[in-house]
Amino acid sequence: MFRSSLVLGIAVCLAAAVSSRAEEHAAAQAYGIAVHAFHLGNVQEALDHLDALVKKKSDDPRVYYYRGLANWKLGRTKEAEADFKAAAALEAGDTVGFYNVSRALERVQGKERVAIEGYRRAAKKTATEKLEAAREARRKQLHINEPQVIEKAQPGARNPDDPLAEPVNPKPKKPANAGPANSAPEKSGT
Repeated sequence: MFRSSLVLGIAVCLAAAVSSRAEEHAAAQAYGIAVHAFHLGNVQEALDHLDALVKKKSDDPRVYYYRGLANWKLGRTKEAEADFKAAAALEAGDTVGFYNVSRALERVQGKERVAIEGYRRAAKKTATEKLEAAREARRKQLHINEPQVIEKAQPGARNPDDPLAEPVNPKPKKPANAGPANSAPEKSGT
């Protein structure tokens, strides 16, 4: 019984992984078709493919950049700007550089590229500011907690979370027969 449920669990995981890989492949293929159509001048066809990818919640910033470019070519500047902004935010959040956006945009020149670069700079600046704010908040929190940390680390200090605990570095105890404090003074004989 255990073995059959284990095999079933593994099969379900493998099926999900295969399905996920198939979806990724289909998305990459649709993106490629859209870019190709865009550069051939088939802007509406490109937009249709890109819209389908956006509806599937693509996290690829290139999809949004090219959808913005298609909207720009069709005279839909507000939609284009919204796509550029969304693309730039996705790109700024891609800290590992999974999507090579710069390479994808090599062929894009002119006013469209200038607009895209403005959104890219603004999104990177915002992401950097958020990261610095988070780091500063962490530094402040560490500074606030510093006295408690130092107090716990001092020799002889007790762990405040355990009132019955021995001190961390207790003073050494003297043995019972150690020196003059424990022995009576000897009398000299007359």
